[in-house]
Amino acid sequence: MKHIILTAVMALLAFNGYGQSIIKCSPQEIYWYIKGETANYAIKLSGDIAEGNFSDLLNVEDKVLQYQVLDANYYFEKNSENSEEDILKRYYEGETAHLAEMYGKPMDIQMQMIFTEAEKLVMLWNYKIPEGASEQVESQLMANVVFGDKIFLLASPQLNWQEFNDVKAFLTEAITNTRPVEGESGLCSK
Repeated sequence: MKHIILTAVMALLAFNGYGQSIIKCSPQEIYWYIKGETANYAIKLSGDIAEGNFSDLLNVEDKVLQYQVLDANYYFEKNSENSEEDILKRYYEGETAHLAEMYGKPMDIQMQMIFTEAEKLVMLWNYKIPEGASEQVESQLMANVVFGDKIFLLASPQLNWQEFNDVKAFLTEAITNTRPVEGESGLCSK
């Protein structure tokens, strides 16, 4: 497995992580378990997996996966609709403004809403890294989902030797296989 150091990505995405561990039930059933203060999450993954150089980062084969958990209540508005879609759109609008400020220009950000097979709404969005900002990263891809009062985000960069659609498929599968859990003891099938 290529262990990738992505300082450029870390500068772009300064996430505060919860505790994490990799739980290998079998070669086909591996979980990235994220223990939080009020909620825990499990992401079912496959392949060659190793913890990254940062607490919220994981290397999966030749790809990088990072998470962030945000307070969804920050995106609620009084006297307004507060559906999962509304919360995700408000988050997206805030991030779009932040990126434009960070790079000093409006960003061309692509966004779409999809439903998983379990009928869970997921927001997928991505943007190209401005020329000269990174030697390794071409695009940054994100996927967000609302679980209760939290927004769970997974991110993965498209590195210059990777195909965009491969990274998008990887990220979509990872967010589709993410769920809140009580604890790690019940993850492995009996």
